[in-house]
Amino acid sequence: MPVGAIAVIGAGAAGSGIAQVAAVAGLGVTLIEVNDAAVEKGLEEIRGNLQKLVAKGNMTEANKEAALGSIRGTTALEDVAPADVVIGR
Repeated sequence: MPVGAIAVIGAGAAGSGIAQVAAVAGLGVTLIEVNDAAVEKGLEEIRGNLQKLVAKGNMTEANKEAALGSIRGTTALEDVAPADVVIGR
């Protein structure tokens, strides 16, 4: 069964890393946390990591924006419904 979208529960170091790798690979990602501040912290970590890759010449700005565009942060657990795979961290 092909996987097109994943949900990652937890936006800490491990969860944001999983979300980042999946987004760079072209998957749609739903990143779920308990509150908006935690969601934003995880997304900011991903933004920073991707920007470092761009700065080192390992990723284009367009690929960075595409990866970021495929990640959706939320606090609603029911948003995992469309995911092909759910990863709890």
